[in-house]
Amino acid sequence: MSRDKARPSPAGQHPSVGLATENLGDPASCPAEQLLHRFLRLFGSGAPYTAKLGLVRDLSTLLEAVDSRWLFGASPALLQELVVALSHYAAPLQWEPEGGRSPRENPSGAAGAERAAEVILVFCNILAKVEEAKDLEGLDSAVTGSILRHVVGPIFICAVTHGAERPWTQPRSQCGAQELLDALLRVLEYKSIPEFLRGTREGEHGWFVVVMQCLKPELTKETWQCNPATKYVFCFVLQEIQRPWLGDHLEKVLPPSLLLSDDYRVENKIMGVQCLHHIIQNVVRRNCMPTLFCPFPAKTSRGYSL
Repeated sequence: MSRDKARPSPAGQHPSVGLATENLGDPASCPAEQLLHRFLRLFGSGAPYTAKLGLVRDLSTLLEAVDSRWLFGASPALLQELVVALSHYAAPLQWEPEGGRSPRENPSGAAGAERAAEVILVFCNILAKVEEAKDLEGLDSAVTGSILRHVVGPIFICAVTHGAERPWTQPRSQCGAQELLDALLRVLEYKSIPEFLRGTREGEHGWFVVVMQCLKPELTKETWQCNPATKYVFCFVLQEIQRPWLGDHLEKVLPPSLLLSDDYRVENKIMGVQCLHHIIQNVVRRNCMPTLFCPFPAKTSRGYSL
């Protein structure tokens, strides 16, 4: 996915890079660590919507133009902070129907899809640099591996959040999310989402635990309804894991499923029951039954314990 841009000049630089460097800094003289710190400082300064969107576009332009080695001058922890901040910015807001208008018709809903599309483009550019780095001589694969371990979880969740037709998505954000998911699988050398989650080689655990760890703060009784996408992402991820792999993760997937099924909204009850049915169908009986009929997970005033 890309915005309509002029082609790079013979020197390899986009004409729009000039404006971006005025706002964030020149990659030729500014290390990635310093420039990304500056972006995060400006981005978190309470800037208005248009200013933040402009910063995201400037960052995307710079990332598309820079060399992979420049980007990897930033620490994996800083890149993780960047990806998490942008993921939160792209996340759909809790929406209450007013006057029968859908979020696609609501200006705030359209703005949310625009935010997501621009953030997705940044993530695509980051993955493109990682992919390019595989062919660079002298660059240790451990460098790209460390970066991926820090950013894959939130990037995957962002792609799933915006990949399906939902009240907060529009065609552009959906298309971009699918391209982002394809790029992620390609960089990690997986052929499908189930392979990505469970792994393909003996002894490999896949990324399921990482994804669930990213989702965990949003799957408590107090938080699960703050982001309207959370329940859909959880259900999607759960449905992609089947027997025999799901049995190893029962303690991670059962509490959120019970939380959904216990909600007063019929839609959420149905989703929770579907999750529980999937768990029962795909967990070996000797693993599933003791868990379903013992005090774990306990329901407290804070919900089901995770």
